[in-house]
Amino acid sequence: MAINLPLFVYGSLKPGELAFGQVKDLLAGNEPSFIDGFELKLRDLMPLVQQAAGKEKLSGFVLTPKVECQDIFYQTVQRYEGNNYELITCPLINNSGETVEVNLFVGRSTEYGGAEHFDGEWTGSRDPLLSKSFPCIIEDIRSSLDKTSSSFSSRENVWYLKNRKIGNFLLLNSILEHVWSMIFGGITESPSESMKLMKKSMEYRSTFKKALELDAIPYVSIRDSRDIDYDSISTRHHKGALDTWYRVRGNTLHRGKSGSDTEIIEDASIGLGNFLMIYLESQVPGIKSVWEEIAPNLCLLKKSW
Repeated sequence: MAINLPLFVYGSLKPGELAFGQVKDLLAGNEPSFIDGFELKLRDLMPLVQQAAGKEKLSGFVLTPKVECQDIFYQTVQRYEGNNYELITCPLINNSGETVEVNLFVGRSTEYGGAEHFDGEWTGSRDPLLSKSFPCIIEDIRSSLDKTSSSFSSRENVWYLKNRKIGNFLLLNSILEHVWSMIFGGITESPSESMKLMKKSMEYRSTFKKALELDAIPYVSIRDSRDIDYDSISTRHHKGALDTWYRVRGNTLHRGKSGSDTEIIEDASIGLGNFLMIYLESQVPGIKSVWEEIAPNLCLLKKSW
């Protein structure tokens, strides 16, 4: 690997995508470009390429690190991509018509993991979980907030409905963890580390502030089910909201919850769902128009009682 060469990127490290913030301050410049001889695939919902003669041009960006940042730039992108990718050098025809060498991450052991061909250019707005699964989950949560019963408690005696609410909340947490994977890749080693880094970001804080202004975050306060004496945390402030939703997830997934906790699940689903909707709409260009195709007039969730 030659660290003096620029890097061709085709996934979440592209400008405008969720992980670009990991490298943008290390760059001298970036420009859109194409490269020949590679096939784009998805494995575990993440884009990768493998060499394949005769394939269409692969679109992406050429990232050129600042000379003084070349070492840290390549350390960062290698940590981000992790062990499932290999860095190679290949030729590219730049926008001036010159053939230059660039570095490129290709997928390792692509015969494993069910890697599938992906048509066209990968963008966050075409990610299956963010673009298709998420709006469906939001609409199913909305329909589960039906007010037809005379009281909250009477509706919560129906276990089919309770199981549906719990399932949707756990799916929202899967979306959240997927977002963390897209932002941090292999830079973080655990969900808790990803959560800490997200809470420090301006994107997270501005999203949470907007959600509060829109009254889109129901108040939830919770303790650790393993230690009732442990201090409670709540969604009242940006410092505790992610921890609260994730603890509700942990208590639900690892301990199981009785019917009396379903209201917490409902409020946590509304808060996390609304947070993710505002966050993704602001951070993933074009995703709102994709949502509209699946769930026309998608809007924020509101408490039913």
